[in-house]
Amino acid sequence: MEEMSVEEFERSLQQMNQQLGSLSTEGETSRKATVTPLNQLLAVDTRFLDADAEMKKMFGARVVNSEIKDRRYAKVAKKALLAQPRGTWPVRKASGLSMDIVDQDEKERITTFKIVHSEYYQRTQLKFLVAVASYDPNNLVALLRESPFHIDSLLQLSEVSKHNGDNGLAGEFIEQALFAFEKSFHSLFNIASGSVRLSFQEVENRSFFLALHRHIQFLGRRGCWRTAFEFNKLLLSLDPKHDELGSLLSIDFFALKAQEYVYLQKLYERLQEEHGLSQLPNFAYSMALAQFHLETVQGKDHDESSKLLQRAIILFPSVVPLLADQGSFSVDSEMSGEAAFYPAVDLPKILDLYIHLFVSRNFALWKEPEVGTSAEITKDRFRMLP
Repeated sequence: MEEMSVEEFERSLQQMNQQLGSLSTEGETSRKATVTPLNQLLAVDTRFLDADAEMKKMFGARVVNSEIKDRRYAKVAKKALLAQPRGTWPVRKASGLSMDIVDQDEKERITTFKIVHSEYYQRTQLKFLVAVASYDPNNLVALLRESPFHIDSLLQLSEVSKHNGDNGLAGEFIEQALFAFEKSFHSLFNIASGSVRLSFQEVENRSFFLALHRHIQFLGRRGCWRTAFEFNKLLLSLDPKHDELGSLLSIDFFALKAQEYVYLQKLYERLQEEHGLSQLPNFAYSMALAQFHLETVQGKDHDESSKLLQRAIILFPSVVPLLADQGSFSVDSEMSGEAAFYPAVDLPKILDLYIHLFVSRNFALWKEPEVGTSAEITKDRFRMLP
């Protein structure tokens, strides 16, 4: 076979993109009428917000109960959804947090809320800024003794604990913050509905976004994938239009780990046009992987997932050598030498960041033997395309 120049290779990639694009649009038009409503996709199944319950399913109640006993959960009349209070926490006083309704869209059935700080909380916030400026964590500890449920102090001390290697305490601070938030929820703020919103543009709301984001990270470290998936949905549901903390960059990973393949497809169909999900490397490759697992469960061949993977490679070829470096699959010398598989000089920095973020988070999903075998077959088919 004669060697192709880089220009010829790139032209062949463009032709493949057009061919695969025409195949996918036929299926997309037929599915538009059955797209799942956004509120339904963003609804949180509160049964799966309990990480301890998920741990029991994985390791058995006997093993997990000893850990739960060490946590010394407080006995409460009504179980909280986001985090269970510990007996070691101070008695909860009025935190100074509340929630007001900002807007109601009856057509879309969406209610927008805003977190409100009382005068007492605002004064505590000023003390917090002084404590942070001192660069002394002891001042934050003293402030937390005075105001045990001050959110920003809890978040900051969580970071201090994490940097000191105490991930258990760091996670507990986050749980304490989430517990304080939940106690301030408006009576109509129902996270299970998928129809409640908080604007990230409102400064008072941002700490809740940040607490959820960090809690998801701690859940991932514990291997509580289904719990992390539901919390990721909650984070996305708060402000799906802007998604300032990039929950769409991780929800594919948690959906795959939780084996929610159909959900991932429905989310893609619903948000593709609004967020341009096909232009995100994580969705391009994860949609192929979700389809592959569905085909495996249904006993079907892997032609469709192979086409999706080919399309992902066309759009984001530099992912291939990065995944190969992680040991996900091999790339032979003939293909590895092609310039198209390496980042272009003018590649936007944000896209390069998305690619590396996807690989660093998702590479383990591509190490499964059956996935690697399918990737090798797809690679061979990719080489034979004109």
